Amino acid sequence: MSSLADPDEGMTKIHCAKGRVVTLQIDHAADMKAEHPELFSALLESVAFVNWRLVQVGEPPVLALALDV
Repeated sequence: MSSLADPDEGMTKIHCAKGRVVTLQIDHAADMKAEHPELFSALLESVAFVNWRLVQVGEPPVLALALDV
């Protein structure tokens, strides 16, 4: 997901312009957290890791989560 701004890498089918953010909308997030806590935690950690990796090389974060409870 850290390649969202670089379509030439061929890692994702979704792309965004450099400096822009892709927002992942998670419907029923409270249910997901209650019923699948490991999956919910993995999602949060994955988004945080992608953004951290980008920040470490001087790039802005690229992912945001919109949690619809």
